Amino acid sequence: MSKKVLIGPSSFGEVNSEPLDKLMQAGLEVINNPFGRKIKKKEVMNLLKDREIIGLLAGVETLDDEVLSSSNLKVISRVGSGISNVNIESIKKNNIKFFSVPFGPVTSVAELTIGNIINLFRNIIPMHNNLHNNTWSREIGSELKGKSFLIIGMGKIGTKVATILDAFGGHIFIYDPFIDKSSINKKYNYIKLKEALPLVDLVTV
Repeated sequence: MSKKVLIGPSSFGEVNSEPLDKLMQAGLEVINNPFGRKIKKKEVMNLLKDREIIGLLAGVETLDDEVLSSSNLKVISRVGSGISNVNIESIKKNNIKFFSVPFGPVTSVAELTIGNIINLFRNIIPMHNNLHNNTWSREIGSELKGKSFLIIGMGKIGTKVATILDAFGGHIFIYDPFIDKSSINKKYNYIKLKEALPLVDLVTV
């Protein structure tokens, strides 16, 4: 029986194929995501009916007990920081080895979030499009300094986004029902969601 690894994220290996090359050099057959998007639960289950698939490089696919218990997976490596899509109890029950990279994409995702926030306040894309259409139309933007931001979810990425926005001089409001409020930076304001929405200039989740 040959051994196979299913690749969940459709973009995995596009920039650098070295991880895929190493899998193949180790004698594993690589099964790429056949859909080019997030794999739905039923699709995952159908793919994992192949008993030769013993490894999964997981994205955000649903990996609950039904999926895991019906598979022949021996190891899962989560490509990303969150593991909310993975049933850890089922991982243990089915004796599957589990690995993750909790700090891997934190900075890159936070920077993309900040880039989009700057674009929204400074109207960068409309100005870019106008210039490409040979139109000079002045777009008046706003500074981030002094603006109020609500961050919903203070995980690793949310915390990084808060740090950067604070450096820009923004006022940071936090809503996260799952964290210990005493752990929040004293410069930030913890607030209930309904109370925060009328007060802030931008919400990031």
